[in-house]
Amino acid sequence: MDLNLKGKRVLVTGGSKGIGRACAEAFATEGAQVRIASRNPPADVKFDAKAIDLSVRGATDELARWAGELDILVNNAGAIPGGDLLKVDEETWRRAWDLKLFGYVNLSRRVYAVMKERRRGVIVNIIGSGCILTIAGGLSARSD
Repeated sequence: MDLNLKGKRVLVTGGSKGIGRACAEAFATEGAQVRIASRNPPADVKFDAKAIDLSVRGATDELARWAGELDILVNNAGAIPGGDLLKVDEETWRRAWDLKLFGYVNLSRRVYAVMKERRRGVIVNIIGSGCILTIAGGLSARSD
């Protein structure tokens, strides 16, 4: 299938495994220039990769500089913690939201500014199933 992505510059956060890795592979198959960001990129990765923790303040600016001008941004990093509302502590929640929410917002703001100026680009936010799938006694079964 040809999705007209040949030569498009793509950044996938959380791109070392799971949904992020699958997205990166699909873009590469379509001829896109793929970069991934992950806290621990695998050694066998065939994309330009940057080891970075997007829950840390300033990391999104560093990543945006490294990635350069993008045609497509896929925000995929992070997971919302699963577990019982009374058992998941505040620190765990804050770490998860610093990555899943503020990582997405801050990186999107940085990339969108350039896309808006160029009048083209796409931002995709993958939130996982944590927002829709609940289990008895817990907040979510799992979120990618």
